[in-house]
Amino acid sequence: MARGYPRHFGGRTSVNPGFLIKDPRSRAGLRLSGATASQERLAFLNEASTRIGSTLDLAQTCREVLDVAVPRCADAGGIMVQERLITEGEFPARPNDGTALVRRVATAVAVENPFDWDRAFPVGEVAVYPPFLPQGQAMATARTVLVPRLDQGVGDDNAKAFGRDVIAELLPGCSFLVAPLLARGNVLGFFVLVREASSEAFQDADVALVEELAARTAICIDNARLYARERRTALALQSSLLPARMGQLRTATQTLASLDLDPAELLYRLDRVAGRLDLDQIATCLYARYDVAAGTVQIASAGHLPPVLVRPDGVAETLPVVPGPPLGIGSEQYELCEFPLPAGGLLALYTDGLVEGREWNIDEGLAKLRALLTGPPHGIERICDMVIRTQCPHSDRDDIALLLAKAV
Repeated sequence: MARGYPRHFGGRTSVNPGFLIKDPRSRAGLRLSGATASQERLAFLNEASTRIGSTLDLAQTCREVLDVAVPRCADAGGIMVQERLITEGEFPARPNDGTALVRRVATAVAVENPFDWDRAFPVGEVAVYPPFLPQGQAMATARTVLVPRLDQGVGDDNAKAFGRDVIAELLPGCSFLVAPLLARGNVLGFFVLVREASSEAFQDADVALVEELAARTAICIDNARLYARERRTALALQSSLLPARMGQLRTATQTLASLDLDPAELLYRLDRVAGRLDLDQIATCLYARYDVAAGTVQIASAGHLPPVLVRPDGVAETLPVVPGPPLGIGSEQYELCEFPLPAGGLLALYTDGLVEGREWNIDEGLAKLRALLTGPPHGIERICDMVIRTQCPHSDRDDIALLLAKAV
């Protein structure tokens, strides 16, 4: 197969972290091809519009896009977003050579060997795509790149660039389509679709469809970016308005934590500090210390809600921590409580905003939290997302926090 150069198509500017596995048999009768009627393509885009952008969460938006695109448009796909856009909410300058730092936010596959593709292109990877790769070309030129069939050389180049031999095994013979995600004249990242050697190659007629899908995706990603940036700004402003004595209390907590005191002694000393600061509002605190060798956790509470322990068998229970008075009131002592925390156990700490609301009281909220945490083990990030989304689906409050710690 001749190496050659990929063909370019003009990109169109719009106004403006998950791995999905699909059954490869679902391709039959679903695949949009170059010969697909325009009416069917329009119906596909209308359906995509209703399913994409249901949330202002960037990662969820990317997963929704790939859920629509695979296998209707391709056997595999991925979305890469510029790293600074994710971490800072700002448009980075576009390098002329396309060497931008991007993160793989989501991927989807409808293939027989899905986990080979996951090893080759892991979600969450932050990387730079060199300009000699189609992905780098799309970023540098802001134009869609179509490679009807990838030759072995391109597969080897990708494998060498990312240090994974499995890439050189998967890509040769595949059809490759990379569309830049364009918003406000800037490249947010790129949207890549792949068809295996056994599937029909991408054609010129596929470019317009994928560019339209990429444009709609870019709008949703940019909206998520703006929301995240505004939220960070609001939180920073809120933090700056906290009373200076509260800032001192936080500093005191960090200092005492470095002394390796047991939780009860730490809260006793912190209470004395709070008394000298003359706080104008009540502050609660729960402090825990994990002993890896003993497989136990020591906990003391200054008026805070009790933590929830998820045992390795998946059963969640509220720990009977004896609460003392809030900080600054002047307690003579705080009770030290100790519980088993074996490997695989999960400890959940939270604020009252997570379990108390207009719809239910704290007891009901705690019961709901335990029910959500009970079950087979999942990744910590997935558990956090699920709990926050279920407990606070429409809340704009900022007094909601959930901290999960897993014993290993």
